[in-house]
Amino acid sequence: MSLTRSLTISWPLMKASLAPSVYSDVHCNILTDSEFLEIFESLKQLKLVDFEILNFFKTDRYTNEYVVQLKRPSNVDHPSGT
Repeated sequence: MSLTRSLTISWPLMKASLAPSVYSDVHCNILTDSEFLEIFESLKQLKLVDFEILNFFKTDRYTNEYVVQLKRPSNVDHPSGT
């Protein structure tokens, strides 16, 4: 399934899940490093995340882990004051 098709399906479900009376079941997602980057960029375009990727370490061959270091932009106000 393409990311565009996936967002078309998932966006209305996400908005509906924000209603206080709606139960939303949450599951773990397993993503490749490239899938994560694609989704993260889509979330940024939709203004759903206020983070930037500071460092990204791709999955090494024969392993199953990648590392992402996120950074808050300095121009974003945070309620905690941090």
